[in-house]
Amino acid sequence: MVNFVLDSLSSSVTMDISGSIHSVPIVPIDASATAIFEVSVADMKDVFKFQTDSNDVQNDSEADIRYLVDMASWPDLNPANAMMDHPSSLNPIAVSNTDGALDANKMLVGHDFVRYLALKLFNTHFGVDLFDNELELLNDLRYICGNDDEGQTWHDVVDKLTSVSKNGTHAGLATDTDGNKYMTNATDSSDNLCKVLFDQMMGSAKTRFADISTGVDGYQSLPFVADDSISFKLTIAPADGQEELTGVEAFAPRSYEIKLIIKESPANTEVAEDEPYTAPSL
Repeated sequence: MVNFVLDSLSSSVTMDISGSIHSVPIVPIDASATAIFEVSVADMKDVFKFQTDSNDVQNDSEADIRYLVDMASWPDLNPANAMMDHPSSLNPIAVSNTDGALDANKMLVGHDFVRYLALKLFNTHFGVDLFDNELELLNDLRYICGNDDEGQTWHDVVDKLTSVSKNGTHAGLATDTDGNKYMTNATDSSDNLCKVLFDQMMGSAKTRFADISTGVDGYQSLPFVADDSISFKLTIAPADGQEELTGVEAFAPRSYEIKLIIKESPANTEVAEDEPYTAPSL
């Protein structure tokens, strides 16, 4: 056999169409303040994963990418205990009292909102000392932001993630050969939480996908890096009729961007839920 070559027939071409990817911009959260937790890079990579399908070459985006959420490494947090004195925190009501800088365990969202109540009711955050139920106010905030019952903040966060997880019940879930449930682009709504993160990452840090590799189970982690963050908004309203305490005009809720900053070695200073609380020196 002879492999003949005709060099004069050789040619080169340049494509007219570039490969494209779907992406979305990240819309900043409009909130009164920003409160911080630090979470692990490794944990977030364990929670949010995707799988690409190279079996075909067609524009079947609903089948080409799978989005998997594994809740095993999701942290147990309470947004009422998010930090208001972290270097990335923004707009706390106060950072000091008459004795100087406030202690870290008095600079959490719960304390900040009680100071907000005082500011609105007494025209100064130092008015917290006029409340005779400071501890009850704090514990109420910790309860309604907790994870015990439906309607509590962290319970609902966990429930929304669990619904679309590999063990979830969302109607948009499909099941792979290993029994893991996943979502696809067929669910193009905010419910598809891993897809939302994937699309935002494609819009803001697409170069991270230049070297993706398939994991042992066929899924690969979203390529989070240290100092990325995942945020959501928490709005806290005062109790009905709170303004009647001092006869001021009704005042608006206070909103917080709860930001989970991703770190290689997180330093999470959240107050433990089972720690006995004493009346705080706000």
